Amino acid sequence: MAYLSAAGIEACLQYLAATYPAICQLIVLPEPSVEGRTSRAVKISHGGGERHGVLFIGGVHARELVNPDTLVGWALDLCEAYTANTGLTYGPKVFDASTIKRGHYVRVSGSVIGNDDSGNPGVYVNHQWLMHAGIGPEIKSGVDAKTAFAAPAVAPTGMAPVPQTAAQAAFIAPPAPALPPRAAPPPAAPSASTQTVVQPSASFIAPPAAPAAPTPPPPPAAPRWDAAKAGNTYEAFKAAGWSDDQMRAAGYLA
Repeated sequence: MAYLSAAGIEACLQYLAATYPAICQLIVLPEPSVEGRTSRAVKISHGGGERHGVLFIGGVHARELVNPDTLVGWALDLCEAYTANTGLTYGPKVFDASTIKRGHYVRVSGSVIGNDDSGNPGVYVNHQWLMHAGIGPEIKSGVDAKTAFAAPAVAPTGMAPVPQTAAQAAFIAPPAPALPPRAAPPPAAPSASTQTVVQPSASFIAPPAAPAAPTPPPPPAAPRWDAAKAGNTYEAFKAAGWSDDQMRAAGYLA
């Protein structure tokens, strides 16, 4: 975004004075610029009387392009916030509308340096920091409406109240009381003609059958003696010292 030109700065000042005439005053400075341009100042205040003010200047040095843009932008922020009674927020810093009021004390840090020109004497004021230093009696303009109309009015004889318009009556009329919530209707009783009786299946409610008893395994078959192959009796082999495993290994006992 480019910086504002001299014509852009002038347009911003004219806009402030035209949009916020109650608090913003445009002042023509007595000396023109080196290019013959009219220099202006903006005074932002509310109410009259002799009071201390704070002066902010910008554009003193031609190379300092950001200062005039910053001042006109800040002036617009101040006018908008004061008119709407809102605060200001710059980054993480929030200035609530109730934080700083007219009549409070602020500290301004800066420097004042002479321009070292005896033919055109003057000073250079450079404001750097602003701090909310303390709270004082708030300055109010005019009479507070709550204070002025706090006491009840005494109506003189013959005075009639101001008739209300339909819009006023609708605005100040109390709201109609809310209707109580409707009770839910009771559930309808089932009709005898539509009632259905469900009979469970006998197999569903019957207890499960007892598990069948396990079948015992058949007894092991008795060993079978192959007399033809052995050529002798089982007892003869046992008498000779043979075991059953040896006779099975030899094929005599099956």
